Amino acid sequence: MKNTYENNFKLRLILILTSLSTGVMSFFLPIYSKALDMNALEISGLFSITAFILIILRPFIGKLIDKVGRKPILVLAVFIYAIAYLIFSMATTSVLLYTARALQGIASAFMGISIYAIVADNHDSNNISKGFGKVNSAQSTGNIYGCILAFIVLYRVSFLKGWKILFVIFAVAALFALFKVITTFKESKNTYVNKRINIKNYSKSTLKLLIIVFITSLSSAMVAPVIMIFLQDKITTDISGLALAFFPSLLIASLLSEKLGTISDKLGKNKSMIIGMLICGGTYLILPTLSSVLLFMVIWTISSLGGILYDLSESGLYAQLNTENDNGEIFGVYTLVCDFGRMIGPLIGGALYKSLSQSLPFYLYGIIMIFVAVLIPILLKETKKEF
Repeated sequence: MKNTYENNFKLRLILILTSLSTGVMSFFLPIYSKALDMNALEISGLFSITAFILIILRPFIGKLIDKVGRKPILVLAVFIYAIAYLIFSMATTSVLLYTARALQGIASAFMGISIYAIVADNHDSNNISKGFGKVNSAQSTGNIYGCILAFIVLYRVSFLKGWKILFVIFAVAALFALFKVITTFKESKNTYVNKRINIKNYSKSTLKLLIIVFITSLSSAMVAPVIMIFLQDKITTDISGLALAFFPSLLIASLLSEKLGTISDKLGKNKSMIIGMLICGGTYLILPTLSSVLLFMVIWTISSLGGILYDLSESGLYAQLNTENDNGEIFGVYTLVCDFGRMIGPLIGGALYKSLSQSLPFYLYGIIMIFVAVLIPILLKETKKEF
């Protein structure tokens, strides 16, 4: 098979250009939203709406991408990203923010399944976690570049003006990525095998794994929208301090994702998932007790390593269990399950944070991850092929 991932398609550059906003978004969106007088539940809704859009589109995109190929879907994804970023640059109301997030969700739906399918097309199931690690590394590199750019801009201008400038830059970068997709990507649709899948084609292990995927997606999504609010409420409101807390984890994700994917392939997907989940669970039980930016940075970085390991192992195991199905459609199902969790999780986390306890979403996430890690050896049996 001609390796479009490695040779013919500059996927890394496309991922970097379209990921410039991701770190800025997760870092500054809660702060920007708070500046617009949005409360914790409304801010959580900004995270849920993208998942809601993804849920609507995922079932159709998987089939579509197997039918028409990867290139048309990638082109559409990058174009919509550019439009979303332009709207973000003009957003001064919650309505515009929600509109931009909805468009971002549409772009993410098209992009996500395309990338999963391209990686699965061009990697053997026994080393696919390494392929996903390359994707994660490229996206994390884009996050780092975006964050560096953000702090350069925000050092010179006010936060609100800087937000506008940044998203204009991100829109231009997405348009350049669009040019690269159109001119660089050589369609490999002839390498795809068209089969039909339905629920009966799934093994029991696949169905059990999808349940685990839903649980982990939901629980991690509980803390995503409130982590920055928690830091501001409990530790510091200083932008530099907040940046210090998160930057090392982004750097590690950029440098070590491929290595962690290789470890997952060699050690085994099940074992790697367990290790990653235990690391995440343990660190999140510690996070609410911290009062120092430096300590938070250390614990968060360790947690990120665990999160990358279990995420790569989870998606790699799913691919390994479904080698006989169309990559587009099968990953459409996988991402659909993820998105259900990501839609519900932020609403639960925001409600818990606002109404009961600021620490509760973190404790609950930690307990869930440890519990699921204990269940994995029971639910998912190890196989000779994997080890």
